[in-house]
Amino acid sequence: MIFLVNHSNLNQARAHREIHDFLASRVDKPDSPVLGVKYHPSMSDREEVRAEIDVPRFVGDTSYDTERAELQVGFEMGPSLDFDHYRIGWVESERELMVGWHQDETHPELGRCHFQTEYEGDCPQRTEAKYLDDHPLNILGKRLDALPGILRSLSDGVSEVSESLVQ
Repeated sequence: MIFLVNHSNLNQARAHREIHDFLASRVDKPDSPVLGVKYHPSMSDREEVRAEIDVPRFVGDTSYDTERAELQVGFEMGPSLDFDHYRIGWVESERELMVGWHQDETHPELGRCHFQTEYEGDCPQRTEAKYLDDHPLNILGKRLDALPGILRSLSDGVSEVSESLVQ
């Protein structure tokens, strides 16, 4: 599925609706790791989309350390921004692991996009990531494609991710 960038027709609410619908269409499908999808904090105030994920199925490893994770996706776009902002985060509460991409202006020394890892209470680690100027569903797809390799690399207590995996 490929979507062309057309920022004149896309806003935050529409992007979140498309992401929600994309993930929700996978719930209850055979072999899908998506168990449930919701808006956060509410249907009327859609700041982000959250999905409950079956981690071993998503990663492709039945011996993975955690059964469930939460995928958190939020986009911010508009004429007041120099570029679209987003956060695509993965939270494994059982392992105290949070990883994800942030495309925003919070760490200019890392460029427009960075990857962040927080593991077992350690200080967050950040590395520059490739800036993506694309439709939100394409960005989400590219980031989700990279995520299983990143998670497998962290599965044995290793707290650093290779820069080649986050791009």
